[in-house]
Amino acid sequence: MGYYYDIYRDILKKNFMLVVIALILLFPTFFIWVGIPIFFVGNALDNIITSRFLIYLGISFSGSCIFSLYFLPINLKVTRSIAVARKSSALHSFLRSETVWVLVGTVIWGILMGIVFR
Repeated sequence: MGYYYDIYRDILKKNFMLVVIALILLFPTFFIWVGIPIFFVGNALDNIITSRFLIYLGISFSGSCIFSLYFLPINLKVTRSIAVARKSSALHSFLRSETVWVLVGTVIWGILMGIVFR
């Protein structure tokens, strides 16, 4: 875990503007990455599925996928560095890293939705 932390820290130091741009873009597009999962995906799943848990899971997963798009350039740079250091495929490294980010984001989305929509 410390290895990934060191790689992320080095990439974020070198490409600080990517972080600034991503964080600045999060605020004006808040209603896109929050509104699409809750209103569009939630309504679409509500018409198809009767289980509230699956709707909740679908909203959390789609919100996490949209949110992870903002940090895609950073994740690409990090996974290229990891792939070079480990002499593995950049695609496999990227898919593994992005999957972890999406799953962690899904858990965070789920917790926040549980708090907000009690």
